[in-house]
Amino acid sequence: MSRVAPFFLLLLLTTGIPAEAKEKEDSCVTKRGITRGIGGVVDCSSRVGKEQRIAMEMAIRDFHRSTCSKQLILRFKDSQGTSARAASSALEFIGSEKVQAIIGAIRPQEATLVSEIQKVTRVLPIISLTSPATAPTSLRNPLPFFFQMANDINVNMQCIAAIVNNFRWRKVTAIYEDNNDFSSDSGLITLLSYSLRVVGSEIEHHVAFPPLSSLSDQNGAIEEELRKLRSKSNRVFIVVQSSLRFAVLLFEKAKQMAMMEKGYVWIVTDEIASLLDSVDSSALYNMQGVLGFRTNFIDSSKSFRQFKTKFRKNYGVRYSEEEEYSNPSIFALQAYDAARTIAQAMEKLQANFTSREFFKQILSSNFEGLSGRMRFENSTTLEHRTFQIINVVGKSYRELAVWSPKFGFTENSDKHEGENSRFGNSSVKELGPIYWPGGLQTTPKGWSSGEEDKQLKIGVPARGAFNQFVKVSYDQDKNGSYVTGFSIEVFAAVVKRLPYQLPFVFVPFYGSYDDMVEEVYCKGLDAAIGDIEIMAYRYQYAEFSQPYVESGLTMVVTVKPDKSKELWMFMKTFTRRMWLITLAMHIFIGFVIWLIEHGENPDLKRFGAVLWFSVTIIFFAQREPLRSNLSRFVLAPWLFAILIITASFTASLTSMLTISRLQPSVSDIETLLRTNAPVGCNGNSFILRYLTNVVGFKAENIKKIDSISDYPDAFKNGDIEAAFFVVPHAQVFLAKYCKGYTMAGPTFKLGGFGFVFPKGSPLAFDFSEAILKVTENGEMPQLEQHLLSSYNCSSTTGISEGSSLGPRPFAGLFLLSGGVSAFAFLVTAVRLGRRHNHFIQAKLSRTRRWEPTGEANQRGDDCVGKPGITRRIGVVIDYSSRAGKEQRIAMEMAIQDFHHSTCSGHLVLCFKDTNGSSARAASSALELIGIERVQAVIGAIRKQEAIIVSEIEKTTNDIPIISLTSHVTIPTSMPNQLPFFVQFSNDINLNIRCIAALVELFQWRKITAIFEHNNDFSGDSGFIILLSDSLRVVGSEVEYHLAFPPLSSLSDQNGAIEEELRKLKSKSNRVFIVVQSSLRFAVLLFEKAKQMAMMDKGYVWIVADEIASLLDSVDSSTLYKMQGVLGFRTNFIDSSRSFRQFKTKFRRIYGIRFPDEEEYSNPSIFALQAYDAAWTIAQALENSQANATSKELYREILSTNYEGLSGKIRKLWQT
Repeated sequence: MSRVAPFFLLLLLTTGIPAEAKEKEDSCVTKRGITRGIGGVVDCSSRVGKEQRIAMEMAIRDFHRSTCSKQLILRFKDSQGTSARAASSALEFIGSEKVQAIIGAIRPQEATLVSEIQKVTRVLPIISLTSPATAPTSLRNPLPFFFQMANDINVNMQCIAAIVNNFRWRKVTAIYEDNNDFSSDSGLITLLSYSLRVVGSEIEHHVAFPPLSSLSDQNGAIEEELRKLRSKSNRVFIVVQSSLRFAVLLFEKAKQMAMMEKGYVWIVTDEIASLLDSVDSSALYNMQGVLGFRTNFIDSSKSFRQFKTKFRKNYGVRYSEEEEYSNPSIFALQAYDAARTIAQAMEKLQANFTSREFFKQILSSNFEGLSGRMRFENSTTLEHRTFQIINVVGKSYRELAVWSPKFGFTENSDKHEGENSRFGNSSVKELGPIYWPGGLQTTPKGWSSGEEDKQLKIGVPARGAFNQFVKVSYDQDKNGSYVTGFSIEVFAAVVKRLPYQLPFVFVPFYGSYDDMVEEVYCKGLDAAIGDIEIMAYRYQYAEFSQPYVESGLTMVVTVKPDKSKELWMFMKTFTRRMWLITLAMHIFIGFVIWLIEHGENPDLKRFGAVLWFSVTIIFFAQREPLRSNLSRFVLAPWLFAILIITASFTASLTSMLTISRLQPSVSDIETLLRTNAPVGCNGNSFILRYLTNVVGFKAENIKKIDSISDYPDAFKNGDIEAAFFVVPHAQVFLAKYCKGYTMAGPTFKLGGFGFVFPKGSPLAFDFSEAILKVTENGEMPQLEQHLLSSYNCSSTTGISEGSSLGPRPFAGLFLLSGGVSAFAFLVTAVRLGRRHNHFIQAKLSRTRRWEPTGEANQRGDDCVGKPGITRRIGVVIDYSSRAGKEQRIAMEMAIQDFHHSTCSGHLVLCFKDTNGSSARAASSALELIGIERVQAVIGAIRKQEAIIVSEIEKTTNDIPIISLTSHVTIPTSMPNQLPFFVQFSNDINLNIRCIAALVELFQWRKITAIFEHNNDFSGDSGFIILLSDSLRVVGSEVEYHLAFPPLSSLSDQNGAIEEELRKLKSKSNRVFIVVQSSLRFAVLLFEKAKQMAMMDKGYVWIVADEIASLLDSVDSSTLYKMQGVLGFRTNFIDSSRSFRQFKTKFRRIYGIRFPDEEEYSNPSIFALQAYDAAWTIAQALENSQANATSKELYREILSTNYEGLSGKIRKLWQT
């Protein structure tokens, strides 16, 4: 029966049903039409090419069958895997065979090359099934009729970066087979490098193999390169581009060379991962543990199953030796869909066929293909590709998750129907479990220091003065040493959070800390941990992790009684607020009693008598009788309140007098230096060197003390008058010996405690990240608390300010007494109102008649002689520059306008000239702060200068500084952030991004950057770094950069500029960007460029905001020399009434002060920003009290919110 059924089914298929098919086929033969050719360019020797050819043939046959026509002819050319052959094949199709479209392995680079030979390619549709090896934006002449059907290469690189970031690998090795002759495959490395940089990783090495077919000794060539890679420390290998044959041979050799064992990581891209179904079991055996990603598609649909069955049969017939592995991949599906797209577009046009209409038909394609939804936008498929993350295990692979650019890693699912499909049910935080090479179950760390099973030798200080941090003890039972302490606990907590296992053994080190760091440098130790201070000079030997404890050098001294503070001790019994409330209540109640009694009580007729009455109440000694019951009703609760308050005052003062107040025996370091006093420190650490080289102690005055327990005896015996510790050590010392000692003097900021690693070690980065995790989850503070809580020492060094009594305990009394007094005041006021109603109305009417004049006169008198505290504002500008001239006038106008509006004249501007140099700016700021005692500083002072000043004049950390100059280095590169520094000018990053946007708009790929070097401290190369990064984002780069010295420093300005321009003229690049320059330099630069014919056709000049905003101030001859220059300047509203008034006044003042520039006296954005900055400071000073602190002034500045001349001034943040 089982044999009869198939025979009966076959009989049915060959009788009635085929009769209908045969009739349809006959009609197809008789249908006539215009024959059109389609060119297919594939690599016939590769697996991908074979699949693409069969799939395209199937698509055309299916189309013929469905449309009952045979008008499309598919012709193939073999690219042989080379760009040259692909380009020549396309030329043959266009020139000889006159095809209407081309499909296949043609990159934009090859198509662009062909278009220069055959102009028809500009209107001939080409559907590319290969991702370009370089970023699309790098193409100088993109083809309008070029369609990209393959995946966006950027998305592939992003997926690699996502995998690398998921496992926290910081360095990788990129491997690719170089098979593109025109556009170097290094474009892949550029893209991968950028994607990795985004996630904090980098390409440490990259290896380019020549095409496998070009190697005479394929095995030997691959073995040689793998041997080189094995000798390096990196263990993460990414095969970014490869043919299947090359990948199979690569992993075979890697397996033979033990590079598929524990510790190794191999990642393959879509190009290989999508073909794993077509390799045999021996190849999969060599790839065990490999990670990869492949384009995701729906393999459960009916159309795919039918295609798969048919494809396998066709493939098996044509390539019988590969029949067992004949499943179609994504490359076959894309080829099928591409051929179907072309066929459908041709069918719709029929006889009305033009290339432009053909192109529009292709663009309008919209159908569900085998590879996904077929829709185009900007000649690229709109389908949002997703990737399956796979792991090769056994004879197949395991699907781990799905990745997409929008959602990242999500749970694995094949339900990706529709554009808005969410890939799976929830996001995936970790990929796993993963089978790694060698059967490893834990994540490999991605690098190796030698033998994989070798334990790292971690050095620990055995002779540290504070064994609370590291203590080396001997265990007799185990006949070995063991290590404990705070630093060891931190290290253990950090190791737990590493993404890999770290075998290690502690090695006690009996030398100094510096010797231990050098031992890491000499590779005697793999790392060192403990209470090791991060110092600049140690960086020449090793790298440090993120500090796990902040540190600084501080002084500990003995304490002595402080008698000076007992003079005003009674004032400390109550807080200032309590005193003020009590005084206010006292005066108010006295006033209420006077208001009640003054009409009928002659003893309280005068208000002075009431004041004396208020004083006598405190001592319950008042003699003046009260005649009104209402007065007695007011006085009774207040007498009770005074009784409670005086009793509390007595108790609090008694408590204070019974406790002694202590002060340091030595208040500052200068006293020790002046008296040559002996001091102590740990002689085994860096402190000895620091005290002599930095602080200035003589070596003979420094006593080396090796143990924490020796310091009390040294103080007691008079051997030392002060001890110097790093802050964590000082905290431990005071926790143990809290009675009689205290910290005094300034604290010298240091790098903190960190772990030491060899230079270039990836452990430094991993440990830094793990330290941050330990700190953020609260475990680090717990360890610090445990360190200090082990000592039960209570201090009695004095009374804290918190012991003063505030108004809260007496709030009930104040409310009761105040409420009664307020009630009595209202009653009395009503009585007086009724009694004197007519008199009050007459008085008010007279007042209305003379009030305005009197008020005006009074206001005028106030404006003339209003007393107040004079406050100084420091200004640092370049007098010789146009911007500096404008800024000075604008700030003077701002203060004048502010005085006029507030009727005061207490703000004084103190100007200093920078002469255009950073050194002068810093010295000017020092003079303003130290000598002029200004409350704030405005002007051309960068954060770099402010930081240097802060190291000299510590008060700069408290004085608000408003900078009108952009930083020239990356803000995050600055090691010391000033809390009171406010950036008022434009963010330099926005300026650089604007330049990059201009370059991208015109698709210039290389530029030359020119700048005038005018910053002595921080090199202007910071501009180049920022510009390079921004240009790299848009596919461009800085090919050359030219730094001119300050114009004032050149003896022969014309000759120097001519010489450098001559060098630039000899190079091929013609895009010049002046990123930083004074106006004088720019004027001279363009004058010389004009003379040297560098302002002619083919040249491009771009100027930044610094010059473009001043173009209104240059004469016509200069503008003539700048014809054709591009630039950008800060936008502002120049149509407002306030700006017009400012402009008129500014032009008049500028013309008077600089008559030779009167014609060009319009204000620029620099004047507006300076005006707004000065107004902001003035307003903050006016709103703050006379005795306001710098912090309160800074808060007033931050709370600024008004419409300034340069724009909305609000939420000024420190930068």
